[in-house]
Amino acid sequence: MQDGIGQPISTIIDRMGPPSRVTPDGRGGNVYIWEQWVPTGWFNGYLRLNTFWADSNGIIYKWR
Repeated sequence: MQDGIGQPISTIIDRMGPPSRVTPDGRGGNVYIWEQWVPTGWFNGYLRLNTFWADSNGIIYKWR
């Protein structure tokens, strides 16, 4: 997803649906977080996070 850098956050929202959480980034933009529980067995699993940072214009400048 490196190609997401420089793109509007709306393109990610269109692809992944609404984020689980949105929080300020401390620079005037927002951090968008998608959380997905991935089951791996009987009562086991892990939480997968996709996180994107977007500036005040909604342009992605970082992701993880």
